[in-house]
Amino acid sequence: MLNKSDGYNKGLIYTDSEGCIDCNKCIHECPILRANVAVEKESGNYKVYVDQNQCILCGICNDTCTHNVRHFHDDTQQFFTDLGQGKPISVIVAPAFYLNYPNQYKRVFGYLKSLGVKHFYSVSFGADITTWGYLNHIQQKGGKGHIAQPCPSIVAYIEKHQPELIPNLMPIQSPMMCMAIYLRKYMGITDDLMFLSPCISKKYEIESLRGLGMIKYNVTYKALMERIRDQRINLSSYPEVDDEIDYGMGALYPKPGGLKDNVAYYMGPETFVLQVEGEHLAYDYLRKYRDLSRKDSSSMPVLVDILNCEKGCIEGTATEFRHSNGNSIAYQSNLMRTKKYNALKSSGGEVLHTPEQRLARLNEVFANLRLEDFMCKYTTNDGVDACRIQKNEVEAVFKSILKTTEEDKSIDCRACGYKTCEDFAKAVIYGLTQREKCVYYLKSNLRSQLNYQKSIVDAFEDIGLMLSELSGDNTKTSDNAKTINNFAEHAVAQGQVMANTLDSVHKEFKTLNSALERAYSEIHLIARKTNLLSINATIEAARAGKHGAGFGVVANEVGELAKKTMDTVNSDNTNAEAVFKILKELQESAASFINQVENIKNSSGEIAVSVEEISTKTANILGLMGELKTE
Repeated sequence: MLNKSDGYNKGLIYTDSEGCIDCNKCIHECPILRANVAVEKESGNYKVYVDQNQCILCGICNDTCTHNVRHFHDDTQQFFTDLGQGKPISVIVAPAFYLNYPNQYKRVFGYLKSLGVKHFYSVSFGADITTWGYLNHIQQKGGKGHIAQPCPSIVAYIEKHQPELIPNLMPIQSPMMCMAIYLRKYMGITDDLMFLSPCISKKYEIESLRGLGMIKYNVTYKALMERIRDQRINLSSYPEVDDEIDYGMGALYPKPGGLKDNVAYYMGPETFVLQVEGEHLAYDYLRKYRDLSRKDSSSMPVLVDILNCEKGCIEGTATEFRHSNGNSIAYQSNLMRTKKYNALKSSGGEVLHTPEQRLARLNEVFANLRLEDFMCKYTTNDGVDACRIQKNEVEAVFKSILKTTEEDKSIDCRACGYKTCEDFAKAVIYGLTQREKCVYYLKSNLRSQLNYQKSIVDAFEDIGLMLSELSGDNTKTSDNAKTINNFAEHAVAQGQVMANTLDSVHKEFKTLNSALERAYSEIHLIARKTNLLSINATIEAARAGKHGAGFGVVANEVGELAKKTMDTVNSDNTNAEAVFKILKELQESAASFINQVENIKNSSGEIAVSVEEISTKTANILGLMGELKTE
């Protein structure tokens, strides 16, 4: 996966990244697997850019893009800037211009001449030279299966993607280059040359080694006419100007089968020239070319007249009326064909009836030309397809996009833009795209996610039941907390009553204890005195002898009673102190009990509030789960 646009989108065809929505239409129609690259932007979205090293400038993406974000560069602006600065410029005109604008082209020339253009030359004359070169090469070299090269997109495809076919390419320059070479070498033209072109890819040819630096500008029909309209140029106010070189059958080149017509005219209708046109048919044919030539070489054509555009250069990649499906251009093309056939005569004015006569006449016209001047060589773009993909790499991609069966691997839905699942896997390996653009993979992932979500929803049902039970338990807990709170309030009240009672008892006991202490003190004093009197009485009884014996007994009893009284007083005093101590401890325990019950009351109140909040939130969760379940 690529995340940078460096090195991409800088060729003749490019993407306006602001408008690209990554719909894959350009990828779907493009005949070159590696020409389009999905580039990740900072937003996380993907834009499909063009790799100019892979692109063959066939223009099909410009036709396919319904969002109008595929555009092309040409030299229109630079041409007008240089023309305005007084640079000497002459124009080579592709004959398709006459067919596209039969009623305007002369005044367009008049307008350009008013701006400083020196001369106008039709490429049709260069096409005659190309035909002359082809025929001579075929006669000299013989053989079959020669591939015509007037179309630069076809040449770009072979140079970049099937270089093994280069030996089959005709080594004769295109009509544009034959015209430029003729002007430079045989007419001595030194002006900068502008090519008025129906084709985006002519710029590729101009800048290639075979372009020889002879042409400076590729100005397309579409860009030129849009500029004239945008600047509101009134063409009717300019004089009519025509091109300055007469030409012959080369005028037929821009129409479908134009080269075939030329060969048949000069070599006879029995000469097998295969006509192949259109972005889909042309490259499919070239991919199969080797197998076709090996299987049945006897059925191979002498020449393959192959063009990128289905209707030839008349509706080339940079024309305004491409795929117009109208009659006007075809009608003009037929008129030109008839006119050229009728006009071609010998130098003496006789009609040339046989192909041999016509070829002899062509050779006579170009007798002063050297074939070597109009020959060319081709280059290969080394490394463009150097990365060969192994089967195990493709299988690894299939595994990563969850395609495990042969059926899965050949769904070929083309939603990703690629023609087959295998092409998509190769694109992933090349780093042109990412697996997330596979609809099958997304669906499989989505299905897994849905199953996972379903399991979550099922789990939610169980959670919901538990929450419902919890809600009921919360309600019970809240009620119990409220009951506990009521009990605690009652206990606090009862405890307070008990504390008050104990306090009163304590106070009363203290009063009683003081009274008892005074009484015990007096009783103890009386007992001591009584005991003392009993001792004295006992002494006196002893002195009385026999007569005092009874009194002595009484005195002893009184003494014992006095001792018991003192012991009882002392014991009661000790017991009173113990009771007082117990009452005090009981009073303190009652205070502590009241404090603990108060804490229980406060805590149970907080529990009740918390439980109510939990019940509310549980109800909310159950509501949300119900909504999720119904969506």
